[in-house]
Amino acid sequence: MTKILDRFEKVIKLICAILFIGIMILMAAQVFSRYLFGHAIPWSEHASRALFIWMIMLYAGVLVRNSGNIGFDLLAKALPAVVSDIFALICDAGIVAFSAYWGINAVKLCEELGLCDRVIFNSFDAYVLEYIYKTYGRKYLLHGYYPYDIMSHVELDPAEYLDYACYWSSGEGAKRKCGELKALGIEPCTGSNTKEADFYEAASYGCGMFTENDPKSALAWREFL
Repeated sequence: MTKILDRFEKVIKLICAILFIGIMILMAAQVFSRYLFGHAIPWSEHASRALFIWMIMLYAGVLVRNSGNIGFDLLAKALPAVVSDIFALICDAGIVAFSAYWGINAVKLCEELGLCDRVIFNSFDAYVLEYIYKTYGRKYLLHGYYPYDIMSHVELDPAEYLDYACYWSSGEGAKRKCGELKALGIEPCTGSNTKEADFYEAASYGCGMFTENDPKSALAWREFL
């Protein structure tokens, strides 16, 4: 049985490698088409996204079998254990710093373009939201998450600066969270991928903002309301 699974694993790895190459080809073709010919390939993004999803889903089984996790670790594996651990910490710190840098510069760009009344800043990292609040006060609308422990690097009380907070619940849980947020003076909003029934339910609880991956459906639901 083990030999059969080993062979099956090799087949999956080969398929995933082919999918990865396909993604690279599609993305390269999109870039060249857009910048050289001034015409973007309309289906390339959707196709590469589908290939990426299938690649991750297929390889996830291989990782589960080998007690692994998804990541790019070619360099980390090539380094000695101690150096690899230090490298991992540096990478994590770099990701946090990179996210904070672009979040902060996004605010500066809005200042330059005069968009402060047309922008809502949303982040899972409370550091960025708290920086905006400390620097600009209540000039910008800030969007976080509820319960607050969904966010990272929370230092201040989010109720002090949040205008909107996203929650993921339905039924009584959604009703309770909407009530708690409104009591704090925070406008509740739904998370992405909301089902139609949850949309109407959230509206009945006084939810005033809907974050959706499918705006076409959400707009149709809004018209119905």
